[in-house]
This record gives sequence, C-alpha cells and structure tokens, in this order.
Amino acid sequence: MKLISRIVAVLMLYAAAPLFGAINLVAHASAVSANAISVTTTPLNTIRADFIVVAASSVANNGTVTDSNSNTWTALTQYGISGQGAGMRLFYCDNPIVSSTQTFTFSAATTGYPAVAVAAWSGVAASPFDAQNGSTAVSGPGTRQTGSITPSANGALLISAIGQSSTSADTIDSSFTVIEHQNYLGGGGLAGFGISLAYLIQGTAAPVNPAWTIGPSKV
Repeated sequence: MKLISRIVAVLMLYAAAPLFGAINLVAHASAVSANAISVTTTPLNTIRADFIVVAASSVANNGTVTDSNSNTWTALTQYGISGQGAGMRLFYCDNPIVSSTQTFTFSAATTGYPAVAVAAWSGVAASPFDAQNGSTAVSGPGTRQTGSITPSANGALLISAIGQSSTSADTIDSSFTVIEHQNYLGGGGLAGFGISLAYLIQGTAAPVNPAWTIGPSKV
C-alpha cells in the first residue's frame, strides 16, 4: 500500500460556558492498528470530561468509532480520497458517559490501516461544534496547512489532527500544542498509518491557519 496523500483537519469548538469555568484537558491517548482493520486505545480516566474528540487516520472513509461506555459519536467531514492514503476524520461526543477505564475503538468496514488519537475535555459548552476546515495534501515530507478557520466566540478550543506515514514526530505552528503522536507502523505488511493530535485554546477570536510539518516518509 503506497501512501499518496497526507491529510490535515481542524475542528473548532465554542468557548466554555461561564458556569463550567475554563476548558481543561482531562485525558488523552493514541494508538496505531496492529491488524490493519481496527485499533483500540489503552484505558483512560475520563471522569470530569464533558466533551471527547477522536481523530481517526484511515484509508477507508467508512470507519466508525465506539467506546466502552456505548456513547453516540458524531462524525465530521472526511478529508482525503478513499483508498488513496491516510484519510482523516474527527468524531466527537458531547456530554459523554465517562469512567475511570474508558477505551475507544475505530473500526474500518474494509482494510483501513487506521490509527486514532483521543482527547477528553472539561469546561466545554453544550452543543459545542462551531466549524471545521481541512485539506488534502500530496505525499512527501514538508509543511501542510489546514486552511483558515475563525471561531465565532472568544475562548474557543481548536483541535487539529494529521494522518501520515512518517517515522518521526510531526510539529505544528500557530501556538498549537501536540499532545499525541504515533509513528507509521509498516514494512512488508502495512498495519497502520501514523497520527498526531494538537490543540489550541484561543483567547480573543481570530483567524488561524495552522501548518503541520511532516518528517521523512516510510513509504
């Protein structure tokens, strides 16, 4: 399987309601598939979280997210051409059922070589989704921008993720902080693409167009 696209995506959320106080990162994790079909995270303590995001990097655009607490997940736009590289889709759950040992699984209906990254948050307003932007980029190391996005309120939580086939850490500008990274897991029998997840809690609402820098590709 030859990677011919790299994908970046941005999800933007409304600011936290004053009742909840500041937005805080509760827990995060990532994992890459070992069987090219599905991938599950290690258990996370998500108690106190009121919002959870799952980023999934997969060739197939027909994958689904489930979790050990049987929450319902909203899928956002898929970036990338199905079957042609590390596609990227963000899923989210507002006001989830949480636990001290919650796991998250992404499963592709067909071979998808998936990887996932999860972040759980507290202090996010109800009905948080505001807007999304993203881009599909050709194969090869270098810098890829997501496309500009402007929050509709101050104090917004912005999340960006990228799928790739690199064996080195990804970086991102515009004051985003990378909290999860998995290298491409491959070789003779490709099992899973790599993934990175980053966030920014913005003060005053302003346009942002973050750029990911990707290291050398394995394929």
